[in-house]
Amino acid sequence: YAVHNQQMVYGYLVVFANSFDYVVQRMHQFVLTLDSCAGMFVQQESLRDSNRRLQEIQNKIIVSFADMVESRDDFTGQHVKRTSEYLRILVKYLAEMPEYAKILTPEMQDRMCKAAPLHDIGKIKISDVVLNKPGRLTEDEFEVIKTHTLSGGEIIEKTLTDIESDSYLKVAQEMALYHHEKWDGSGYPYHLSGEEIPLCARIMAVVDVFDALTSKRVYKEAFPVEKAFRILEESSGTHFDPKIVGTFLAHKEEVRQVLTKYQDRHI
Repeated sequence: YAVHNQQMVYGYLVVFANSFDYVVQRMHQFVLTLDSCAGMFVQQESLRDSNRRLQEIQNKIIVSFADMVESRDDFTGQHVKRTSEYLRILVKYLAEMPEYAKILTPEMQDRMCKAAPLHDIGKIKISDVVLNKPGRLTEDEFEVIKTHTLSGGEIIEKTLTDIESDSYLKVAQEMALYHHEKWDGSGYPYHLSGEEIPLCARIMAVVDVFDALTSKRVYKEAFPVEKAFRILEESSGTHFDPKIVGTFLAHKEEVRQVLTKYQDRHI
């Protein structure tokens, strides 16, 4: 008897018996059952492998989206990679706090880290003249820059609907739309305040600003890391959620390790 699935033969079963008819009948049933189990196993493994490959492709597309924005500014360097790593550090420790434990599940943490590179995707619609202006922006130019949040939410909805899960889509959109909202309500685009701002966006705001402070841009030099930490601390309760920025500042050494890992600027 051959143990097989479609064209793939896994082995053969040879039976030696005196009571031939009875044994052959039982062994025939056994082989049919074994064939069925082997077939289901192979199909499930093939499906899992296909899903893994599809997920890898989707992740590469997401990173490519972010790289399209990065490539327009020579000074942004490894911004999306650093912010994703800062975020992973931050959510790991926030998840240990009782008020966030049920929200920041391992699945939610992975979802946020995967969505983080898309937070600035809306900048793809901003003119290079404005985006890379070396001097201070005019009021009108700043209004143009602010539209990247709305554009980001729109791009994510149009490109990832029916490709990614609804839960991922929601997190990615919230990060893109609300990461410039401020705890005191003075941010944009909707002037949300406090816990009106989705948690993922409040977290994204901290790591995004920290990386902006410690990065060289066309309009400024990189701030020393201690000065960046001090600015975050001074902005607690106005720009940032106090609990979130406090947790970030409580783990400075891990943050510094990320800075060391990406040696594309002076700290």
